[in-house]
Amino acid sequence: MRVHIRALALACAALLAPAPAAAAGAAAPEPRGDEAAGNAGSPEDEDEAAEASTGAPGQERAEDDEAGEEPASWDVPWLGGIRFVPQAQYRIRYRHEEGHDFTEGRVSDTLRHRARVGLSAMWADRVGALFQIQDVRTFGEESSPLGDYSAGGLDVHQAYASLLPLAEVELRLGRQEIAFENERLLGAADWNEPGRSFDALRARYEARGLWVDAFYAKLREGAAGLGLAPGSSVAGDQHLMGALVHYEIMAELSSGIMALGERDQVTGKRLYSVGAVLAGDVGKKLFHYSAEGYYQFGKAYGDISHSAFLAAATARVTLPLAADPYLEAHADMLSGDADPGDRLDRTFEVSLATNHKFFGEMDFFTDMERDTGERGLRDVGGALGASPVDGLDLRAAYHFFQAMASRPDELTDFGHELDIKAAYRFWEHASVAALYGVFFPGDIKKAGVPDVRPEHFVYATLDVVF
Repeated sequence: MRVHIRALALACAALLAPAPAAAAGAAAPEPRGDEAAGNAGSPEDEDEAAEASTGAPGQERAEDDEAGEEPASWDVPWLGGIRFVPQAQYRIRYRHEEGHDFTEGRVSDTLRHRARVGLSAMWADRVGALFQIQDVRTFGEESSPLGDYSAGGLDVHQAYASLLPLAEVELRLGRQEIAFENERLLGAADWNEPGRSFDALRARYEARGLWVDAFYAKLREGAAGLGLAPGSSVAGDQHLMGALVHYEIMAELSSGIMALGERDQVTGKRLYSVGAVLAGDVGKKLFHYSAEGYYQFGKAYGDISHSAFLAAATARVTLPLAADPYLEAHADMLSGDADPGDRLDRTFEVSLATNHKFFGEMDFFTDMERDTGERGLRDVGGALGASPVDGLDLRAAYHFFQAMASRPDELTDFGHELDIKAAYRFWEHASVAALYGVFFPGDIKKAGVPDVRPEHFVYATLDVVF
């Protein structure tokens, strides 16, 4: 009996003991790209990623780990040296919202959370896997603390296998986050509690400043594949595919060229987007710039053709002072439709982008066709900010929203938005953020609405990430 107890104790110690430092290079389990993105995303990181940095998909969030330390991990010798990396995140956010209608009523004060846990495994830098589940809910949404067994907010966020036939090549199969460049066209939407992930097959190549990324994702499986009833409203598949080539030319200039294609058998939509982004830092990051442009074409639905464009530019100057104060200017233009009744749709679609990064914290513009009435969007504004103490970021941003397409009603302005935000990382794995936003409606938002008034938005977030 003593022998068995001792053997069991030794086995448990071998299982739980941390890997020695010398073994770190032999089977490094560090998350690659979007795997890191799926477990990061503190509030202050989201604004840094929004500054149009370019890099490998998901790279901006991986680089925001200020500690710069390898994640905690352990080896299991009796499983052939497989290294495991645990992941955990708990985010809780208070939100005060006023309905997006500029009238009395529809005010809500809610608490929402994201509880996410995951485990990745890597063997010999050749075979890996990630499994990550999350619970997303609004406090009090269950019908009863005792009698609700549905767990409607519990889901698998990521679950995939990785194969690395070469050090520079990764094949990833399964449910995963995918983010291209600054997420202007395709992003993980990390600010939103659920986030976004895809059922996808993906291939990536990375070497000497060059990243090549290509994927295919199934957005919807039709009724036949799911075995649904013949009368189901879902009767066709929806597909998405994309490719990105990113090259770090020098510190002052990097470039990314991408293409996306979407096909929906239900609506008949066949939409293709192509474009490029250029960005860089000059003078030891004292000046940052980015410029990007995209053209979108194909079939909107049925026999309605689609032709639209997006152009955007950002410039930021950081003063060489202790608090790193900066001034920033931006201009975004998304084409709209002056005649929605004709057979050509001109409204640029960004349904898979991380729009919260670009068009204001209050999220008035997340679906361009719906939220602009197909008029498109011109967003011109700026920001100023500083980091007066280590870990504290202060930022005030202004947006002036106008319609891109003129209409017979001659209305032009959606309104003005001001966002004031403070974010503080008080410990290595914990941060808080608070924001106050106000939106002053323009003539488009005022039309047909009696007793119009400004709308306010407040949130406060605690984010704990391991």
